[in-house]
Amino acid sequence: MIRSQVLQMPSSRFTASLSLLAVTLLLPALLSGCACFNKDNVPTLNFVEKHLVPESTTGQIVASPVLFPIGLVALTLDIAIVHPAMVIPDAATDTKDALWDHFDWDKMYVTECAALPWRTFATPVVFTGDFLGRAFFDVAGKAKHSDELEKARKLVEEEKYSEAKPLLKGPWKYRMPNKQRQEAMFLELKVLCLTGDYEAMNDWDMLELMKSDRKQEVLALLDSCRKSDQPMVRWTAYQALLGAYERETEKLRDLFRELMAEQDPVLRALALRFVGERGSPRAAPLLPDLKRVAQEDSNPTNRALAAHIVEQLGK
Repeated sequence: MIRSQVLQMPSSRFTASLSLLAVTLLLPALLSGCACFNKDNVPTLNFVEKHLVPESTTGQIVASPVLFPIGLVALTLDIAIVHPAMVIPDAATDTKDALWDHFDWDKMYVTECAALPWRTFATPVVFTGDFLGRAFFDVAGKAKHSDELEKARKLVEEEKYSEAKPLLKGPWKYRMPNKQRQEAMFLELKVLCLTGDYEAMNDWDMLELMKSDRKQEVLALLDSCRKSDQPMVRWTAYQALLGAYERETEKLRDLFRELMAEQDPVLRALALRFVGERGSPRAAPLLPDLKRVAQEDSNPTNRALAAHIVEQLGK
């Protein structure tokens, strides 16, 4: 038995040495991502630094015996209370995005109903994991990307859209907290609209912004884009607005009538194809307008297209 223990000792010591080495190597990496090293995450400490720390070096040295414990208390409050409270909305939004924002009741009703208990069970688990990750680590990378957002914001304010566009196309915005990410996405959409980049606008996913607090700003921006002198920019804005208002009959009719008044027959054709998509709820409220287009549009192709939609609605 003694021999066995002697033989096992080197192995145990070696394992302990490896564990100590791993901790020594990993600890700096873990600490470097700690939330407390990002100034955006320690507002109480920032307040102390801004209002209590003297500007002169001599004053800082003299005040250090008092400021050190005050700063330590401020940092402790930030780590234990303030920053965790700050990340609760982001954790809640992430949980909602992951589990509750993507339903397809029309095509997968039974599946979605069956998944509801699992979504409910997973909600506290996902929220807790997200919350702890954000509370302890700088998960969103704010320290690295807040400068990019501030620079982009300034360029847009100064109407330097050609400089703002490549900056806003970067993937950094998707690693920011929800509100900052949505601000960056809105700035990008604004730049695309004002520079007439309809191809990028057409590929741009507006779903997140339409479900955010910026929805009204997005709708106002699209309203201004539909007055562009570029036909395809107008159509891209109209298309997004038609989708946003597809269940608001009066607004949908107003937009459709504006499109049917367009001089460009291609835009009118695009509008007809969009509202006439199979399974779309947009066409039925527009039946009187579609009948009029089928009889009065100056373009025979558009008249035939409108007549086809009317026929499909009658089946």
